[in-house]
Amino acid sequence: MNKSFEKFYEETFKEAYRYLYMRINNVSDVEDILHDAYLVIYESYKDKLDSNESKKILFGILQKKYVDYIRLKYREYENIEYIDNYAGEQNNVISHLDLAQLEDKLRDYIYKLEKKYPKLMIILRMRLLDKLSRREIAEVLNITEDHVHTYQKRAIAIIKKIITNEKDDENK
Repeated sequence: MNKSFEKFYEETFKEAYRYLYMRINNVSDVEDILHDAYLVIYESYKDKLDSNESKKILFGILQKKYVDYIRLKYREYENIEYIDNYAGEQNNVISHLDLAQLEDKLRDYIYKLEKKYPKLMIILRMRLLDKLSRREIAEVLNITEDHVHTYQKRAIAIIKKIITNEKDDENK
């Protein structure tokens, strides 16, 4: 490893860790973001490591990665909340469950798509359970991000129908 990078890492790690931990408060997520940020620095700037300028670049990268992290968490919450709210409208099918149970229930609904809609099941699983971004899913499946978004909406609509049908069956 490059000596100047090692020195830069030792000089900035504690401050960078503290910067993220105060915002995220989750050790594994902080470590993942730090790893990604230092990897970008190493791959892109390893020959030009000036401590002041590189530190600014590092914190710029950390800020962008933090914003991406928040967006991802918001999307996850929004998707789970969306399904939970819809189910809640259907006489509180899911609203009484805690988050772990909600994720298990979500997993069950996603796997109900497997026989008729395998591609939708894969995309929704990757998006909500594996927590991949649309871009990552698009790259893995070799489709566009717009297709990922469309398939995700279709899958959620089908899950809504499944929830509604289950509730109707319970009422009979």
